[in-house]
Amino acid sequence: MIVGEAPAKEDIAHGYPFAGNSGELLEHVLSRFAFINRDDAYVTNTFLRPLQKPESKITDDEYDRVRSRLHTEILQVRPKYILALGRPAIRALIPEVSKY
Repeated sequence: MIVGEAPAKEDIAHGYPFAGNSGELLEHVLSRFAFINRDDAYVTNTFLRPLQKPESKITDDEYDRVRSRLHTEILQVRPKYILALGRPAIRALIPEVSKY
């Protein structure tokens, strides 16, 4: 399971995470270094970046809502491993990260 930070404009336009250039890079890294295809990994993101104000600070309530959704996805997907890409993705999965 790969958890990204937030959807980019390309992700929203295509309707799935890591579309466009970020998706190409992800696919390259997965195949080159992990020897897996993107189709073999469940890819999602946190949906934390507000599109209207991408520079705005994310609240604890927003992290709590995302954490709940991600934990539901984890229970459904039952991944062997979880790769969180970026601090917001890590913090969405592990609330204690906000202390550091």
